Amino acid sequence: MIYLWQSLVTAGLLLYLVLGTWVTPLWAESLDADRSPDAFRAGLQLYRDGQYHQAVAAFSQAIAHHPDHASAYSNRCLSHVQLSDYEQAIADCTQAITLNPRDLESYLTRGLSYHRLGQDQQAIADYSQVLQIDTTDYRAYYNRGLAHFALDHHDEAIADYGQAIQQGAHLDDHRLADVYDDRGLVYLSLHHHDRAIDNFNQAIALDTLNIRAYFNRACAHHQQQNWVAALQDFDQVLSFNPDHAEALLNRGLIHQQLGHIDRAIADLNQAATCFCDQGHMRAYRQTMALLTRLQFPPSLVG
Repeated sequence: MIYLWQSLVTAGLLLYLVLGTWVTPLWAESLDADRSPDAFRAGLQLYRDGQYHQAVAAFSQAIAHHPDHASAYSNRCLSHVQLSDYEQAIADCTQAITLNPRDLESYLTRGLSYHRLGQDQQAIADYSQVLQIDTTDYRAYYNRGLAHFALDHHDEAIADYGQAIQQGAHLDDHRLADVYDDRGLVYLSLHHHDRAIDNFNQAIALDTLNIRAYFNRACAHHQQQNWVAALQDFDQVLSFNPDHAEALLNRGLIHQQLGHIDRAIADLNQAATCFCDQGHMRAYRQTMALLTRLQFPPSLVG
C-alpha cells in the first residue's frame, strides 16, 4: 500500500489515501520432473518467508532449467514487485502472459506494476484484459478503480468500485470495508460529502477498527464544517494510534479554527515530533512553520 496526502496548509486537511491492490500472493502448478521442481518450490517457500532476493534467484534457476516455465516467471514477477523492481516485474509478467495468454494473475500483477510506476493507462488495459477473460474478478474491478481514480476518472472509478462490491460480496469484512472506503474517497474528492460519509459509515460498520475510514470521515465532516463530528473521528483514530501524525496535525488545525489555541499547540507539537520520529522531514518542517505562526502571530512580531 502507498500513502498520498495533500500539501499542508493552515486551513486545509490531509486526505489519508491508502491505496491497496489485490493480487494473488503466489500460486503453483503441477510440475514435471524436468522442470526443476525443487528450485521452483524453494522459490515459493522463500517468497512466503519474505526472502525476496533469494526467491528471485530460485525462480531464475527454475527458468534456467526450463525456459517456458510460466509459473516461475509469474512468481518471480511477484518477488520483483515486493522489491519495488517494477520494470523487471513487467518484463517477467509479459513473458508469463506470452507463455500463457489467459494467465489472469500475471495481468493483475503487471497492472499493479504499471500503477506503481504511474502508468495507469497501461494498468487499466491489463485489468480490462482480466475482465474480458473473467467478468466476475472483483480484484480487477477494484484495481482498475484505483487506476481510474489516479487519473481523475471519477465516474469510472465509482463504477468499478461498485462492481468490486457486487462481485466481492463473499469477501471478508476487512477487504470489503477497504472498497467502501476507497469509493468514499472518490466522492470526497468530488465534494459529495453525504455520499462519502455513507461509504465511510459502511466501511466502519464492516470493520470497526478501520483507521482509514475514521480519518477520511473526519475529513468529510470537516469539509461540511461539522467540527464536533470531525474531532470525534480524529479522537477515535488517535485512540487506535496515538502517534498518528496526520490525525494530530488535523485535530490541531481544527482546534486552531475553533480558537482552542492551547490544544492546537499541543497537537501540532506532538504531530511535529511524530513526523520527525517517522522520518517525514518535509511534513515536520511544514508543521513547525504552522506552529511558529500560531505561537508568534505576525501582529506580535516587532
